[in-house]
Amino acid sequence: MNPNLIEIGYFEEKRDTYLHPYWVWIDTSNDEAPIAVAEGVGFGGVGSNLKPLDVASPVWREHLVKCGCERLVNIVEKLLSGDSPVTAGVIKKMWYGE
Repeated sequence: MNPNLIEIGYFEEKRDTYLHPYWVWIDTSNDEAPIAVAEGVGFGGVGSNLKPLDVASPVWREHLVKCGCERLVNIVEKLLSGDSPVTAGVIKKMWYGE
């Protein structure tokens, strides 16, 4: 596993004969696209790094909600509306309440 990824959300959806996982991480090595998401396993798995505007987009809301990360949208929207930079470090501090 990448040591720069901090897992902040996980969910397993029960499908017919298997569990389908979803993840959300803060990628501390990527300030341009600091939120990493993935779903599935093996060759059926997909993942991406999201830029702040992507996180605030309704397109990713279902994935974030499934993983218990709906608050992440609020954090990113607050940062986007202010003067603070939207970096992995700032998101991490706000997520953990530091």
